[in-house]
Amino acid sequence: MSVSAQAREQADTSRAGPAFTWFAVLGGIVAWSLFTVVVWLLDEIVCSPGAGATASELLGLPFTAAAAVLTAAFAAVAALSGLAAWRLLGQARAAGDRLGEPRAGRLRFMAAVGLGSDLLHLAIILYFGGALAVIGPCLR
Repeated sequence: MSVSAQAREQADTSRAGPAFTWFAVLGGIVAWSLFTVVVWLLDEIVCSPGAGATASELLGLPFTAAAAVLTAAFAAVAALSGLAAWRLLGQARAAGDRLGEPRAGRLRFMAAVGLGSDLLHLAIILYFGGALAVIGPCLR
């Protein structure tokens, strides 16, 4: 492999695409938002007056088990988004000369904000999911 081909391959692997960048920045908040809406809707269905005797079940599955599965799934998305932000931050630092300082600075800022946001929203998802497991539905 020639030197220029190696340099091109290295540049391609160190470049983050726009979809990766936006997932790293917004993945945690989108995961938290969807988690909140989905769990709230399921709580409303389970706790509705027409639910009757199956008030703590959702399609035969206990609500707390369904909430635990949803918590794990959405927490995984937020954690993956945080890992993507961490990788983006490293790529932005390494690519400072190639991108130019203004663009690399913006990318570093977006990655740092995304990392903080992803970690915050991961903690919120885990906290809220844990509260659902301990408290359960229909206690308002």
